[in-house]
Amino acid sequence: MPAQARFCPECGTPLEAELTPAAGPLEERRLLSIVFADLAGFTQRSDHADPEDVRGILVPFHAIAKEEIERFGGMLDKFIGDAALGVFGAPVAHEDDAERAVRAALAIRERVSREGMPVRVAVNTGEALVTTGEGPQVGERVAGDVVNTASRLQNLAPVGDVVVGDTTARATRRVIDYDELPAATVKGKSAPLGLWLARSVRPTIPERDEDDPPPFVGRERERQGLRDLLARTIDDRTPHLVTVVGEPGLGKSRLLADLGEHVRAGSDDVSFHRGRCLPYGESITFAALVEIVRAVVGVAPDESRERAADAVRDYLPMLDATEDEGEWIRSRILALVGPVVGSDEAVDRAESFAAWTRFLELSARRTPLVMVVEDLHWAEPAMLEFLGHVIEQAGSEPLLLLCTTRPELFTTDPSWGTGIARATTLTLSPLSDRDMRELLGALLLVSVVPDDARGSLMRRAGGNPLYAREFVHMLEDGAPGPDADEGRDADDDRGRHTPSVNVPDTVQALIAARLDALAPNDRSLLQAAAVVGDRFWPGALRALEPAIRSDDPLHELQRRGLIRRSPLSTIADESEFAFTHGLIRDVAYGRLPRVARARMHLAVTRWLEASAGDAVRDRADLLASHAVRALDLAKAAGLTEEIPELEGTALRFLVMAGEHQTGIDARRAAEYYARAVELTPTTGAERAELLRLATGLGWRSGAMTSEEAVAAYRSAIGLALDADSPITAAQVMRRLYFQLGLQGKTTEARDVLDEAIDLLE
Repeated sequence: MPAQARFCPECGTPLEAELTPAAGPLEERRLLSIVFADLAGFTQRSDHADPEDVRGILVPFHAIAKEEIERFGGMLDKFIGDAALGVFGAPVAHEDDAERAVRAALAIRERVSREGMPVRVAVNTGEALVTTGEGPQVGERVAGDVVNTASRLQNLAPVGDVVVGDTTARATRRVIDYDELPAATVKGKSAPLGLWLARSVRPTIPERDEDDPPPFVGRERERQGLRDLLARTIDDRTPHLVTVVGEPGLGKSRLLADLGEHVRAGSDDVSFHRGRCLPYGESITFAALVEIVRAVVGVAPDESRERAADAVRDYLPMLDATEDEGEWIRSRILALVGPVVGSDEAVDRAESFAAWTRFLELSARRTPLVMVVEDLHWAEPAMLEFLGHVIEQAGSEPLLLLCTTRPELFTTDPSWGTGIARATTLTLSPLSDRDMRELLGALLLVSVVPDDARGSLMRRAGGNPLYAREFVHMLEDGAPGPDADEGRDADDDRGRHTPSVNVPDTVQALIAARLDALAPNDRSLLQAAAVVGDRFWPGALRALEPAIRSDDPLHELQRRGLIRRSPLSTIADESEFAFTHGLIRDVAYGRLPRVARARMHLAVTRWLEASAGDAVRDRADLLASHAVRALDLAKAAGLTEEIPELEGTALRFLVMAGEHQTGIDARRAAEYYARAVELTPTTGAERAELLRLATGLGWRSGAMTSEEAVAAYRSAIGLALDADSPITAAQVMRRLYFQLGLQGKTTEARDVLDEAIDLLE
């Protein structure tokens, strides 16, 4: 048996050198969207061409590709001759990386075509291994089938067009118009590739739920609260700020959409307009305000700025403003929504804010105004400053400003909403189990979802309506269910310790963006916690991240709503923490390469054993899970030198877990023993004894038929006899005698018993 690991007596940190992370490049598994752009026919055109002429074509193309990829938040990975490879999702993930990639692809196609260069562009989304860092050992920065498939899609694209794969199309169909092309069979792919021709970005981005509105469930208190605030704003003619705070997918937009439905159903005397803060693009600082102003004056989002200017001129005379004031407002509003006109005059922000506020104030005087500003966490500081200015400076007019945001807003602007008398904050929590059952019931009415998947959906969605919908869509599209991860270990009474990483791409992108908003140390800490389990302890994290010396590093993860402290701890003298949602753990865990996971699971195993003392058997299930996971990952990663030690560790804890569960859960005990059998030599008394235990418990729990038990017992007897272990063979024969008797084979049973007696004598 390998020597036990040694730990620092003060902090519990493993002393083995191999557990210390090696300096060098960082590898992560990530969900990426790949843009592959290639100049069509360039090889033929450059044949025998002058090198300077070839360079004269490539340089402008490379410049355009790099500029557009980076403009939308991607990373130019490399140029390959006349092809450019862009990556979205690394080194920083955004929740809309697939959309950004398609937008960049369309922009490249548009600009390169204007230069008279025929181009084919493809976008594909999938998992890849990403290497970041410097040094000759780095090699290729992105590796995975997603890159190869993007190249294949590019070869299939018509000249002058952009094609995307199925996953990309599903993630972006709300904002991109597509034509479906016939699926294509390509070399090296077992199934045909789905092809979608990207036509254009929709001029009007619909509400998130417009194409597939979910039923409104729960939130009755918040729903009524918003209606009451609207009525009070109108009756008192007093501006009011409402900030709706919640994690992605909890239903912030749906709650405000419900208020919009209430307004439209109740009266035409209230104007309800919305705008979104954008994370990227041109002129994004006041993008939400531009949307709202255009809506107020009656201009559709896809109409020109010239048309917007005309609408402003027609609308202003309807307001109660003097001629001079109207002209002042008009000049400032046109600077916001009208044609861009060059001027040497410096723009005074304070005066612009005053004019825009007066415009909204007069519009609210004419008709009570509800302004919805979504995604405030993406707002530029100037936009936040303006919104505060509106609430503080607007006069006695019925103006209700509704903002939605994620908790991270308060990291960049901790003072948001403070010091304003007429301000309310609504914080959304996950839906209750009752509300989730109602929501899933409605969603599943229009979905073909097996009954046995509904319980998993409830558990995996964790009270998040968006997650529930995306899991349902995943099942509708024929993807494996939420618990289809191969090798998934059973749960134990401390919570799930081996995550299922089968997460819808849309949900994975949302969570990945939250993780990349963390500082590198906090992100590493969260990934270490993901290895430990749904519940984790600072001591275990110190075994993985030796720099940790206190609970303080966990404060930021708590503040961002990623983890929470548990009121009680299942390990003495250790604070216990848990992930606020299991999917956060799944995504954090899924980013780790297999080698890192294997070694970290082994480190956790050693810490759990070293810190358990005499209570090690009480942790047997957890120890077995981590030890087996470390072994499986090491085998998958090809760590051949470490496998013998890992097999010994896993075998020891599997047997211990089997003993621990024998009187508690026979089925689980049988599973532990069966896995232990796999780790023993193919011959020997130890294998025979474990097979006896696994068979007896398997039959007792109903996991094995009597016929299967008889066959297993006969195999165990042969192993014991070959190993010259008559006592073990006799013990197995006794169990075989019992099984044969149950089958009515009394003569055969008696013969087996006689043979056992002979062996013992």
